[in-house]
Amino acid sequence: MYRIRCIWVGKTKEKYLQSGMELYQKKIKRYVALDVIELKPSSSSDILQAKKQETALIQNQLLSTETTYVLDQFGKDFTSIEFAQMLEQQKEIQHGHVNFIIGGAYGIDPSMLDAGYPKIRFSAMTFTHQMIRLFLLEQIYRAFTIMNHQAYHH
Repeated sequence: MYRIRCIWVGKTKEKYLQSGMELYQKKIKRYVALDVIELKPSSSSDILQAKKQETALIQNQLLSTETTYVLDQFGKDFTSIEFAQMLEQQKEIQHGHVNFIIGGAYGIDPSMLDAGYPKIRFSAMTFTHQMIRLFLLEQIYRAFTIMNHQAYHH
């Protein structure tokens, strides 16, 4: 069964973002199994140590049979149509299990960034991690409406 997992560090605290995320999660579930996994941020005051600890938590969630994309400022830019095409291709391979990773406040440890996972960039601008979660869910929903030739994407 095709499944998408969004794995990120930290909770979404802003109510307006929570509402938007709940809306898109509900809409996405019409098309695909979706799991959102929120991991507890590190309590370390050392940034490098915190990134290592959080990255270890992320990696513990991953299976080698799944395709994993890391959201990163140095990742590849996609149009919404290209993103939809990528998700559609994933349905055909590796049972269609896809993970999207968003690191914590200080990002992801270089060991994971250098491990060969494909990286996706949403913008050259900087957004809060909480906002990017909502943007990711909206783009996943948009991708499924594109794949299903629905009017949401203009």
